[in-house]
Amino acid sequence: MIALLLIAAFQDKEHFPLEKGMRWTYAVGDAETEMTIKGKAKVGEIECVKVETASGAASSTEFFSVDDKGVMLRKIESWQNETLGEREPEPAIPRLKFGTKKGESWEWKGAVAGQAQSAKYVNEGEEEIEVPAGKYTCLRIRTVAEAAGGKYTIDRWFAKGVGMVKTVVKMGEREQKTELKKFEKP
Repeated sequence: MIALLLIAAFQDKEHFPLEKGMRWTYAVGDAETEMTIKGKAKVGEIECVKVETASGAASSTEFFSVDDKGVMLRKIESWQNETLGEREPEPAIPRLKFGTKKGESWEWKGAVAGQAQSAKYVNEGEEEIEVPAGKYTCLRIRTVAEAAGGKYTIDRWFAKGVGMVKTVVKMGEREQKTELKKFEKP
């Protein structure tokens, strides 16, 4: 049984690859966003991988830790008007939980920048999708969240060896779609 859980955890890690130098280019409406693995850094005593996102003049860096249980978002840094803003979710946000099966879920309740938030994540199983970069068989994770701005949903599709291929955020009548255009390994 333990061997099966370890195999499932390894396979799940393939959905969130974090090798230094990996680069993803996404279409977000008419704009492009680029994500790059910049290396490692500690958040407190925890070793994390730095993922930088750049879109025009705006940029942010997310710090993820990965272990046999899953991927945790530990810190977010963002630059706005030449000012650095840092936010550490309390507790860390479980972005992807390894070893879950279709229909299984997990929850998070905490605060980001002092504002209470909550989220329920559901493993929706695998499905094939097509984005500008091609066709992928993906693990779909649906997040139903609530923050000061209200309730919203985020659907994320992760492909083995590639990572996040597509994201759809819905808040009320508004929807924002992000789709992979290009993926580069170092």
